[in-house]
Amino acid sequence: IEEGDGVRAYLVDNEYSSNTVFEVTNAHGRTRLLKNSKQFVRIDGSGFSFRSAPSFMSILNEEASLRDARYEVDATIDHLLYHPNTAPFMAIRLIQRFVTSNPTPDYVKTVATAFKTGKYDNFGSGKYGDIAATISAVLLEPDALSVVLDVDPFHGSIREPLLKTIAFMRSMELELITEKKVLELAYPFKNKIGQMAHSFDTVFSFFLPENIPTGKPGAAMLYSPEAMLVDMPKVTGLLNGLYSTIKNGISNCYYGFGDGRSVPCEEGDFNNAVAKLSFDTSAEDAAAVVSELSTLLTSGRISPKNKELIIDAYTSKLPDKAAALRIAQQLIVSTPEFHSFDTVKSSGETRESASTPPPSGVPYKAVIFLMLQGGADSFNMLVPHTCSPKDLYSE
Repeated sequence: IEEGDGVRAYLVDNEYSSNTVFEVTNAHGRTRLLKNSKQFVRIDGSGFSFRSAPSFMSILNEEASLRDARYEVDATIDHLLYHPNTAPFMAIRLIQRFVTSNPTPDYVKTVATAFKTGKYDNFGSGKYGDIAATISAVLLEPDALSVVLDVDPFHGSIREPLLKTIAFMRSMELELITEKKVLELAYPFKNKIGQMAHSFDTVFSFFLPENIPTGKPGAAMLYSPEAMLVDMPKVTGLLNGLYSTIKNGISNCYYGFGDGRSVPCEEGDFNNAVAKLSFDTSAEDAAAVVSELSTLLTSGRISPKNKELIIDAYTSKLPDKAAALRIAQQLIVSTPEFHSFDTVKSSGETRESASTPPPSGVPYKAVIFLMLQGGADSFNMLVPHTCSPKDLYSE
């Protein structure tokens, strides 16, 4: 055994060779044993070679193979956990889920440091990968707590469809009104709102962290992972379900979240429902009611202009307090503040209508593809209007 510069060498026959093993303590305070050898893969006749991860397992079916397999699996897990990219990788993912889709470099560095050192302020054990320290850094940094950043268009994120649906049901105190003990929703629920627990399409979960949406956010190269779940059918399905839940509970009324084909219902009729919202407020003043709903559903972020519109709508339904509450709930879940974690700055200008581009006059061919519910109806197919030598349209 030889020692020097913090390294201990275990020698065979008192000389250095490929059988020498070095014992070192790395930056994380962990003792590592490293064999004095490199393993290469070489391609005959090409002169090309590359490093390969060494394997110490025997190719024979020996008793030690199971032991060595466990050692190599542990070594692989350790390699991934202590890789230099792991801390910033974890930092970005956690920040995106809890705070903002586009964290600043300093924010990522602080959270990654907490992960590596295991300490943030008074939180953490001081051990590498301490989650208490990491989450504390995510939630207690100024980037997470500053209300000033709520008006920053580069800060915040949009809400996941499933999370805002569940948050709405919890805040508005959804309760079962049947003998069933489990709430059954429309199946498959993700086809209605774009997301359902344990029902992601790929091994990469519901969306990609590096997703850049179209439009102005994309032009600014901003990330928006949750935007992958948003398209017009899903937006319509989510709002239909929320409106139906408010007016008729969890049912199949007007494309609600309940199971079965959609049917028309009278507002306030819960005969088809398996659950309904039980939230009630003791506030008498319209402004106080809307403020309470704003706090519960948007963390109080509704703009003064939107709040004024909702107050007017609430007042117009009085003295029917139940109807007034329902219209206020519907309007709040329609606001951009409900669907994102930002405040909204309105320009006050009317959006320009898209103009039809002038025809180019250049001949073209078009393929028209129709999706008809129930299958293809051969008596209602589009055919060419004029053809030669045979006119299919006339036929």
